[in-house]
Amino acid sequence: TSLVPTSIKAVIRSARANQRIQTSTPTFYFFFEVRGAGLSNAGSAMSGFMNSASSPNEFVLVRMKVSTDEREVVTGKSSAFTDRSGVPSKDTVDFVTKRIKPGVYEVKPRNPMTAGEYCFFYAAGTANEGGVGKVFDFGVDAGASPQ
Repeated sequence: TSLVPTSIKAVIRSARANQRIQTSTPTFYFFFEVRGAGLSNAGSAMSGFMNSASSPNEFVLVRMKVSTDEREVVTGKSSAFTDRSGVPSKDTVDFVTKRIKPGVYEVKPRNPMTAGEYCFFYAAGTANEGGVGKVFDFGVDAGASPQ
């Protein structure tokens, strides 16, 4: 472990997402499995954390940093004195959710998004597993309409 803080990053090996969006205020739908009665919808410990999301609030909408041949998201910082997990607030985009029915949510950015590369990032359980999470990546194209 270094005395100098280092960033922990999730990296996608292409400069642009395949999924392109032509609106600056896209609408996304999240679908979650609705499990039978019990104390939670999180599933068993054996099913793994990555399968346990039950709400869009467990995700972060992130504007990705782009280089020539890849995109990245800072997912934490580490040094000899401290470890911090999570995406820095300056890289996140606020969104609002609306429950449509059990397990189905509509998600929209709170404000119009500027052209760039974005992702929904899900990092539950990754700190103890040595992973960096999962992403759904997309790009908002220049000139995207507000509707």
